[in-house]
Amino acid sequence: MMDTQALKAEQKRRAQEIVHVDSLPFVEPTFIGGADVGFEQEGTVTRAAIAILHYPSLQLVEYQIARIPTVMTYVPGLLSFRECPGLLAAWEQLVQKPDLLFVDGHGISHPRRLGVASHFGLLVDVPTIGVAKKRLCGQSALLSEAPGSQSALMDHDEQIGWVWRSKARCNPLFISTGHRVSLNSALMWVKRCQQGYRLPEPTRWADAVASQRPVFQRWLRENPQ
Repeated sequence: MMDTQALKAEQKRRAQEIVHVDSLPFVEPTFIGGADVGFEQEGTVTRAAIAILHYPSLQLVEYQIARIPTVMTYVPGLLSFRECPGLLAAWEQLVQKPDLLFVDGHGISHPRRLGVASHFGLLVDVPTIGVAKKRLCGQSALLSEAPGSQSALMDHDEQIGWVWRSKARCNPLFISTGHRVSLNSALMWVKRCQQGYRLPEPTRWADAVASQRPVFQRWLRENPQ
């Protein structure tokens, strides 16, 4: 039996370890990573992909995919315990570790302030940013339809992230501190890595690698191993 109460208590404890201010070992990063997790074979296999991009060119320079047996069933609010083992497996395969990592998921914009971006950032002690596609908690002002519109994501009196419309006619993204990155810097770096798509380039490439999308297939043809 899974002890969900113990896992929730662990989340609250780990959340106290998150560094909410900039603790970046660079003026400008050289490598920015994107991480994406999915599940295959009816959820029994966890597939984690990490893409490494050179900055500021945002060109893909390395990718790794790890597939491991899924360690636990899906429980709302406890997703990071399900996803982090796969991310760790992909991380260990990397030749070039990133200076900054974008994770497809929430950072502190989580009911117990420990989404997968924060959880994984603590595990590997690397600056991380959560880039989520859906709201998990919190409230924000209604955004305009214009690309670039933004609003603070609030939970009572605490700001836990940003809601940012990256592209016209697309749903907004939810940007938050993962670990060792401030809220303002998290939004700034996501904006710097946006090139006209809904997702910033690091997580767009991680998704492309994980799902074998045409842009990645083209990259493989142009960069034979």
